[in-house]
Amino acid sequence: LIAGDLVSDDRVGVVMDFIAGATVASLLRRVAFQSGAKERKAKSVTPKGAAQMPWIGDAGERLRLAEGAALAFKTFKKPNLVVCYVRNGEVAGGVWRRVLGIASRLERSILFVVLPDPGNGKRKSAGDVRAQAHACQVPCIPVDASDAVALYRVAQESIGRARGDGGPVVIQCVAYELEERRRRVSGSDPILQMKNFMLGRRVCGEAWMNGVDAAFRKRLGAAQ
Repeated sequence: LIAGDLVSDDRVGVVMDFIAGATVASLLRRVAFQSGAKERKAKSVTPKGAAQMPWIGDAGERLRLAEGAALAFKTFKKPNLVVCYVRNGEVAGGVWRRVLGIASRLERSILFVVLPDPGNGKRKSAGDVRAQAHACQVPCIPVDASDAVALYRVAQESIGRARGDGGPVVIQCVAYELEERRRRVSGSDPILQMKNFMLGRRVCGEAWMNGVDAAFRKRLGAAQ
């Protein structure tokens, strides 16, 4: 993302602050306020790239607010886009149909990222999102939520499409059930999965990886 882009997160938290360039120390200070009413009063860092939109508890309202921002970009011919995160199951099929239908007709530069909900075992709404997207002629791309490389590639392609006036895209993050053998190796932990990918491609060695791990743990300890 670039300066001027907007992000609508699915909840108040530190993840977007980290992506925006926050230091470990500032993230730990944010975590200290993440309980009850104090969570909403916690201050975000000043982002170097994209800015965060105000957080709204109702997912449907967040979608509509994100659409309005994307429409403003298109009206003023800005090259920016909006990324809107929604948890699987938060939005009914009818809401998705209206939101995606309008976004498709007006070719708004917006990415809808549907995050997996561990509590939704049947994943019924995930199918609803895919069906509504196809009905509205909006690309819906399923991707392994634990695979950082796959997520990067899908995001890169989708952002390029949105900036090129290709219209909206739905990125459906799926928590795949892994077989027992693979679970013992990397499980659904994206960090371990990324580690195995880098070691498998010989991007780095085990010693270098262990050194990075030790250095980061030391920074965490110092910040605490």
